[in-house]
Amino acid sequence: MITPGQADDEAGLEAMIQLLPSEHSDRHFLVPLPPGLSADSAEMFGFFTYELRVGHAKIWSTAQGRFGRALRATGVQHPAPALFCTCQRNQTELVVEAPYALAVLNGRNITADPPAQRSGPSVCTGPTG
Repeated sequence: MITPGQADDEAGLEAMIQLLPSEHSDRHFLVPLPPGLSADSAEMFGFFTYELRVGHAKIWSTAQGRFGRALRATGVQHPAPALFCTCQRNQTELVVEAPYALAVLNGRNITADPPAQRSGPSVCTGPTG
């Protein structure tokens, strides 16, 4: 029961993370990266599940009335982090090598040892001029 003069109920206010407003539109929003991850985290190679809800952030509301029904979005992938490669060139070939992407689950590296590979470094042969 809500009574007149009741104190603000901020319970559950931190349960959700607000979407980031677009710089170019008042109708579009960006999904922020999950807490504890950066754009260079190995986990960014994976897929995420998000629960989107419409809710009240700056007005008086009970915790039960703060957020609406959930819309679940599964298989969301953020841009992958950069993989840095090395190049070596001589008169006849160009050799390009890059590290394997790390497989990470719940913050733990689960990459196969040795990683599965189809071939060695990429070699481009032919004229280099």
